[in-house]
Amino acid sequence: MLIQKNLIGTIGVMGAVPSVPWEFCWSLAQMIQYNSEFMCGPGEYIHLMCPSTSYHSTARNQLAAGFMGEWLFMMDTDHAFDPDILLRMLMLVKLHNVDVLSALYRYKVYPYLPVAFHWNEETQGFVGIAELDWNAMIQEVSCVGAGCLLVRRGAFDRIREELHEQPFDIIHPWSEDFSFFVRLRKLGIKSCISPLIESYHLNTHRVTSSDYDRSAVQTYPIPSGGEMVVGKA
Repeated sequence: MLIQKNLIGTIGVMGAVPSVPWEFCWSLAQMIQYNSEFMCGPGEYIHLMCPSTSYHSTARNQLAAGFMGEWLFMMDTDHAFDPDILLRMLMLVKLHNVDVLSALYRYKVYPYLPVAFHWNEETQGFVGIAELDWNAMIQEVSCVGAGCLLVRRGAFDRIREELHEQPFDIIHPWSEDFSFFVRLRKLGIKSCISPLIESYHLNTHRVTSSDYDRSAVQTYPIPSGGEMVVGKA
């Protein structure tokens, strides 16, 4: 017997790239399993969606135009996260009645600042935030990245109906995600971040001589000069 299920929202993965880190794949698999077992009620399911292009503006607009249900959870593939991340974010969105919520994640480069910004009226631009209220469940900001972003349908609808624009079209000199938050500001739609919910930006780095740990190996001298490894310490 087939049972009709009610759609509650969409997870949109910003993929369409040749390779995806295994940490993201494993995090996504664990989250899908967790959602199925503990989040979806009887007769509910979550739609999964991936854009057909890797160009960020077009890809995010595809997600915003084609998602199903009442919310869209956008995830970049250079992230790792806990299985319950979506449930925790949805609980905060409902509890605090906000339309746009980001998990906390940090830039990949030193000093690893939070990807979060205030609007500076004097310069008419976004200014990075060095410190948040780390114990707050939710904190209002002017802009975040879109790497781990939960958005209610109504925010997208208002952008199209009142501004007659697509949510992630580029507004120069901004990137597609910053352009989205410029539009939210125009409409007075509040955007927030949760310092207590973290998504982990995945990073790679060069292996250089400074990474070498001489104490971890045993060596013996060779006639031509230098030393040869004979085994690990």
